[in-house]
Amino acid sequence: MKQEPFASLPLETLMRSEGFDCACGKHHAVTPLKKVLLGEGVIGQLPEALRAAEITRPLLVADPNTMQAAGLSAQDALNRAGIPYGVCLLDTSHPEPDERSVGAVTLALDGRKYDGLLAVGSGVINDICKVVCRAARLPQTTVATAPSMDGYLSDSASMLWGGLKTSVYCSCPVSLVCDTAILSKAPARMLQAGVGDMLCKCVSLGEWHLSEIINEEYYCPEANALMLRAAKLACAAAEGVKRRDPAALRQLMEGIILSGVAVTFVHVSRPSSGLEHYLSHVWDMRAVEAHGAPDNLHGIQTGVGTLITLKLYEHIRGLKPDFEKAKAAVRAFDREKWERETRRVFGSAADAVIAAEAREGKHDWARYLARLERIERNWDKIQRIIADEIPPYEYALSIMQAAGGPTSAEEIGESHESVEDALAASQEIRDKYVLSRLLWDLGLLEEAKGWL
Repeated sequence: MKQEPFASLPLETLMRSEGFDCACGKHHAVTPLKKVLLGEGVIGQLPEALRAAEITRPLLVADPNTMQAAGLSAQDALNRAGIPYGVCLLDTSHPEPDERSVGAVTLALDGRKYDGLLAVGSGVINDICKVVCRAARLPQTTVATAPSMDGYLSDSASMLWGGLKTSVYCSCPVSLVCDTAILSKAPARMLQAGVGDMLCKCVSLGEWHLSEIINEEYYCPEANALMLRAAKLACAAAEGVKRRDPAALRQLMEGIILSGVAVTFVHVSRPSSGLEHYLSHVWDMRAVEAHGAPDNLHGIQTGVGTLITLKLYEHIRGLKPDFEKAKAAVRAFDREKWERETRRVFGSAADAVIAAEAREGKHDWARYLARLERIERNWDKIQRIIADEIPPYEYALSIMQAAGGPTSAEEIGESHESVEDALAASQEIRDKYVLSRLLWDLGLLEEAKGWL
């Protein structure tokens, strides 16, 4: 097959229906994405976006905040175009991406009355609608209300199922409307969150490459390069985003859009999330357990999580592991103690975590030895990837400071103990190879708590 590099192509070309044959052995395409509108005043072109998605009777889904931010403008555009529609207004300004919210939207669909969803919001609203659209086999158009996260165009959703934070693979929107006049009015914290969620690619991309070597995971250098391009665009806009400069907001949103395309190309969240996301997921799950809702925006937590992760990588650079010591540490693994700690950290979600470990066997001795053999054989290559692909802590710190965002766990209300718990528990959420798993494999996870 003819192999076509695509990482540097413009968005319009990346969206082509025939996709790309890639040197990684896969065929990449962003189907069903048909239309992206980005610029000032493009909310008035909402009917065009709906036509691209072949939606003639949309159900508009919003929460009270997003209805004020863009829902009323969307309704005005629909009314002027004479497009019939319904409204599903969720009953809280801070809905959770969980069974309750999915159920509310599903019930509002009212059989065959509507032929698509019009999601008005950012991360949570978008993800809820993506899950519903996949189940109902309906198209989706999204009106973005803030450049606060990178999942608008990805084919995965971050959901709370049974209290456990998990990625659900689903359909992606067919069209996306990003009106910079609306985005510029988003709260400052949401603008900082967008930078934080794009900054974290400096961890996730390196960890994806490491997992190819250590865990024999699928890896696509071209998709990696596309995501890196997206991250650089977004991070370069950080200072302008703080000033709400329209050009910077547009650039941040361009990075966010390209990020979604990169994830959809490979059908895994790998290029988009690493250890920093898992720290955030643990904090979210514990906050929901404690008082029913997360404490912070996702991108705020992943930005801080990126800084924590890069601090840990500073201790890994140049490390010469003692592989016999690592085996001894892992051989001493106490499953009963692990289960007690899992129940302490995860609370009611612990049963799901324990069941996942039983399925995946992350602590299986034979699988561990095979991983450790690959780590030992490839340690020089692992060090080169860390040196070349994972930037120093100071780089990430400068980006978050430019955006005006928080730069420490304390600033977002997480104690040192909470960070230690999140690091230890992060490897248990999903079967994805991240730094905490490498630390565990090297027998260094407990020692690493002292590096925080």
